[in-house]
Amino acid sequence: AMRDGEEPTWALPIDLPDDGTGAFTRTWPYYGFPTMEDCLAEVEDEGVEVFFDPYISSGSLRFQTRVGNPVKYGGFELPVTVPESAVTGLHVKEDGSSQLTGVIYAGNGTDVDQLTAYAGHGPYTIPIRDAYRAAKDIKSTAQLQRIADADLAAHYSPVVQWSFGVRLDDTVTAAMVKPGRVLHMHVNGDEWIPDGLVDQRVIGLSGDLTQNVTLEVQANG
Repeated sequence: AMRDGEEPTWALPIDLPDDGTGAFTRTWPYYGFPTMEDCLAEVEDEGVEVFFDPYISSGSLRFQTRVGNPVKYGGFELPVTVPESAVTGLHVKEDGSSQLTGVIYAGNGTDVDQLTAYAGHGPYTIPIRDAYRAAKDIKSTAQLQRIADADLAAHYSPVVQWSFGVRLDDTVTAAMVKPGRVLHMHVNGDEWIPDGLVDQRVIGLSGDLTQNVTLEVQANG
């Protein structure tokens, strides 16, 4: 997809990671016309995150490829309940609408030759709610099992997500709150959130041309 440097005008401003060994192996035939998004989606289906981290180089925008399970950066202290905290408008949302107790995947093949993989375990905090998924192009039982395991891990518990605003300055910069950053958030005296230190990982960041940004975070780990 990057054209291997054959034609400079095709090259996206993306720094590819170093080659290395890993658990993921996949071949996409050219005649299938897969897009980069299709290929990356198959990687991410196994529970791996791919993040294109923007930066400025010689006045031009480029992106470093970050791959992780999940993508994670070192921690940063961001107190919540202190005078003049950088955190504003904190909202906490818990959503269990996609919660599962198990998931079965149907892979490549038909009838008795069809590949299958199941992921499911207790203890159960909700009535049994298993799901069926199809991944008919997957020909590896091991890969199909990894996909099932990642799907269950993502949906086993309710999603608890915090969203809040942050005003950037010399103390709190954009690099400190980018996706993947782990925030050490101290809470004391909040009406709804128990007192203590909560580690949250940034999963989303949005903003405009001002110094104000909005973060979405979920529990780290």
